Amino acid sequence: MNCLSIRQPWAGMITHGLIVKREDRRVRIYKDVESRTWFTRYRGPLLIHASQTVDREAHEKYRKYIDFPLTRGALIGKVTLKDVTKKRSSKWHERGLFGWYLEHPVAFPRAAKWRGQLKLFDVNVRAVIDDDLEFMWDIATLAERKPPGS
Repeated sequence: MNCLSIRQPWAGMITHGLIVKREDRRVRIYKDVESRTWFTRYRGPLLIHASQTVDREAHEKYRKYIDFPLTRGALIGKVTLKDVTKKRSSKWHERGLFGWYLEHPVAFPRAAKWRGQLKLFDVNVRAVIDDDLEFMWDIATLAERKPPGS
């Protein structure tokens, strides 16, 4: 399965979302675009890997909205890559870059330690064992599950 390595807290904002107050209630919003300098023709399921590096400035800016651990060096969830375009239709899409438009975020119940790579890279989901067969099954099931309505 294709995977993309992203710095924290951005990776967690994609898979876990942020808690924000809207009117008199708290709602979870997700980062629905990852901005990149490069294009890909790939569309479909995409594992999210939290890289070893934390974007300290972003963490400081969003820290009061974060309710997830800043796990690093691990697979933390999956999304569906719907489109890659320079046409902006989200506040998360940085001007001049390719916006990778994401949908159907799923946070894994537990992170799986994994070494990240640059660009898109392949992960054999069934190889994510960590001596925990139950966890391997959880990851494989979530990774292969089709999003609602597809």
